[in-house]
Amino acid sequence: MISGQLKGNCSCKHYCVINTVIIRRHNCSNLLTALKKLGLTCLKHFVVGAYALAFILAYVLSTHAADYDVETIEKKESSRVKLLENWDFVAGLYAELPWVSGFVQAGPVGSSVSFTAHDALDTIRFAFFADLEATYKKKYSFSIDGAYGDFGKSVQLNAINRVGFTFQQTVIEVRGGYRLWHEEDSFIEVFVGGRYWDVDANLQLFRPERPDPFSGSSGSFWVDPFWGFQTNFQIYGPLRFRGLADIGGFSGFGLGSDFTYRVQAGLQYEFESGFGLEGSFKALYANYDNGKPGLQRFVWDTTTSLAIGRAYYKF
Repeated sequence: MISGQLKGNCSCKHYCVINTVIIRRHNCSNLLTALKKLGLTCLKHFVVGAYALAFILAYVLSTHAADYDVETIEKKESSRVKLLENWDFVAGLYAELPWVSGFVQAGPVGSSVSFTAHDALDTIRFAFFADLEATYKKKYSFSIDGAYGDFGKSVQLNAINRVGFTFQQTVIEVRGGYRLWHEEDSFIEVFVGGRYWDVDANLQLFRPERPDPFSGSSGSFWVDPFWGFQTNFQIYGPLRFRGLADIGGFSGFGLGSDFTYRVQAGLQYEFESGFGLEGSFKALYANYDNGKPGLQRFVWDTTTSLAIGRAYYKF
């Protein structure tokens, strides 16, 4: 601040001396410009710093998340590997030559039948056979076995008539087992399961005194519960023995067989690659009667003997 004197004329024509204070103005426009520049510079620094901090946080978080994802994936893969290490699988495809003998009734027509392996080769239309077995910790087994055969007309002779016999058969078996003893790949196992049957048959009876045959067609499906055991052990080197046996049925009233059994035995030859070949013989018996009258009557009281050639793979 600067104090000064100003002279002026007053109304009394005397000179008056007025003491006043004059404030020297600073260049406010320059100051505001400087402040604005300073503020803008600080704002720019703040924005740049915020972006840099956000980038650093994003990078750290993404790196941590990536590490977490890698660790999680590795743990999951390790768990899967450990889980699969506890499982063993055997998948097989096989061929059968059947011989069906016993008594069959389709509708009003019933007769004893003897359908041989030669008949099967002559009349086969289509057949498919496959199985799969899974074993957990070499203790618990689960398996499924499916067989389908469609055979055309065969003409047989019995004591009285010539018999024309045509049939289609589906048998699907599911079972679960527990291994009482095991050492490497050798074991003794007990199991329970169910066997699904679906059979359709056509019978024609030719008699000398009649120009036209008696004929009947019928079919049915049913499920037989069963229980049994199987064993598989090494004989020498890659040569192994496999045997199975079970009994079941006891259903009656058209719900299932009155009685059924299966016995099977064979030899396996296993290669180091896990591939193997098997030859076996199986006998499968079922005594089923649906109990229905007339044209719907169906009786399947037969033993199906089978020569089996099988290729399988362990993994």
